[in-house]
Amino acid sequence: MYIGIDVGGTKTAIGLFEETNEDLVLLDEKTIKTPDELNDAIKEIAGAVTELRDNKEIGGIGVGVPGSVNDEGRLSVCPQLPGWTDKSLKEIFESELDASIVVENDAVSAAFGEAMYGEGRGAESFLFIVWGTGVGGSFVEKDGDRPRIRPVELGHQSIDWNGVSCTCGQKGCLEEYIGGKSFARRYKLDPANMNQNDPVWAEIADKAAFGIYNTLIHHPTSVVIFSGGVILKQAHLLGKIDSILKQRMKFYSPPEIRTSRFKEKGGMYGAATLAQTI
Repeated sequence: MYIGIDVGGTKTAIGLFEETNEDLVLLDEKTIKTPDELNDAIKEIAGAVTELRDNKEIGGIGVGVPGSVNDEGRLSVCPQLPGWTDKSLKEIFESELDASIVVENDAVSAAFGEAMYGEGRGAESFLFIVWGTGVGGSFVEKDGDRPRIRPVELGHQSIDWNGVSCTCGQKGCLEEYIGGKSFARRYKLDPANMNQNDPVWAEIADKAAFGIYNTLIHHPTSVVIFSGGVILKQAHLLGKIDSILKQRMKFYSPPEIRTSRFKEKGGMYGAATLAQTI
């Protein structure tokens, strides 16, 4: 069995998984609010993991976090959780949970799960986009039986040099225009509860397509897979984005757009899939 931990800017989801017939099955899960302070978060996450394990033998624990993670499991950049920055999460989690831990960027871990068990299983390559509290992404290419994953800061590409200031220190970042947290702050609206006919969605879809277009120009692929709370709750955006890309893309064919097999649980599945590599 494996544990997958998906740390988000607002909530953390923890799942207990079992590998069955070349598939990964979610047996049980818990969701907690993500505390701002790292020490508080570690204690709450550890408590949830202990309850899920219930003395079961665990092969490993995977942790996906919203930021840049080096090979030693240290989180170097994390605008959504500034108190977690420059901390060796692998070392901290292993000490607290007494288990083998792998820590990775959340978009990378979710993409890994999608490639091994989800919508990307039969694709030679795809762009994986997590559009929730923030916006992240990864390029995935099959390399034998294992996917090769390259993270990209899709949400921190500037679409306006003189635009809105971002928490990362830049201006005009895509995430500041379409990310769930910044969206709620700018428009004073909760994107999860908005009517799909609200005219603001046309602007959001246009900016999202702008960012995806720029990304695909540098690394073309025939499949784009979406995950994350915003896009899963506002699925009508997929058709709008698809229409814009078909109209705008000239150098390459527009991609086939899919949504994650695992929906809002993709982060947990991805982290658990990473745990299988330990």
